[in-house]
Amino acid sequence: MKVAIPDSPFCRPIVEHARAVCDAHGWELTVTTEEECGKLLLRNLVQLALVSPLGYGLGVGKVDYRIVVGPCVVMTDFTNMVGINFSHSGDSIETIGSAEPGSYFSAIASIILREKYELPATQVVKLTDNQKVDCVIEYSSAENPSTLDLCEEWYDMTDLALPVAMWASRVEADVEHIADAVRRMADPDVAEIAVSEELTIGSDQFPREGKISYTWSPDIIPALDEVLQTLYFHQYLTEIPAVKMLGIHD
Repeated sequence: MKVAIPDSPFCRPIVEHARAVCDAHGWELTVTTEEECGKLLLRNLVQLALVSPLGYGLGVGKVDYRIVVGPCVVMTDFTNMVGINFSHSGDSIETIGSAEPGSYFSAIASIILREKYELPATQVVKLTDNQKVDCVIEYSSAENPSTLDLCEEWYDMTDLALPVAMWASRVEADVEHIADAVRRMADPDVAEIAVSEELTIGSDQFPREGKISYTWSPDIIPALDEVLQTLYFHQYLTEIPAVKMLGIHD
């Protein structure tokens, strides 16, 4: 069996032991971008992949996928992981720059600007040294926080967490061993990380807070339904995919 995982930093806690587990099963492991993971699964070049909701949704009407109930990445409210920074203070936002314009976060950023801030339809373009854009999607850090925290904006807009990554398999995959394998790939000591904004000394503001969860919970299903419906509404998906889980809807 062939497996794909993204090289995204926020996925590391659930793929910490992916190489060792795949080697033990004799599976072939590919490390690539989040966008490419979804494409590889769709084209049957891998049978199991850690994908975004967008990657999962691309299979609707084409391939029968199952979500593996287990390790995943779900961000709630302020996480300071990825955000939007603006290059000017004008009202018009026509282009968004991204290192990965076809990524899930690029889609969510464009949706937030259109739906929450009622800005005109925005085009996400490949960010290059000479590319002039109105705003940029990039990873955040304590030293370089974003103007708009993407997960906080999503939570404010929907009152729901943002599912970021989950395991999905094709129905013809080695399903007997998948659930246990993905569980063993994750770091067992990292189930959830609390996030609190770092403020300057003497600030009279309350720090923004949130969390990043790496384990499955029932709250994920309505959050996943919401994001899949929103991706369909904005035509990133041709249909609204059903949320099918391994061993439950078979």
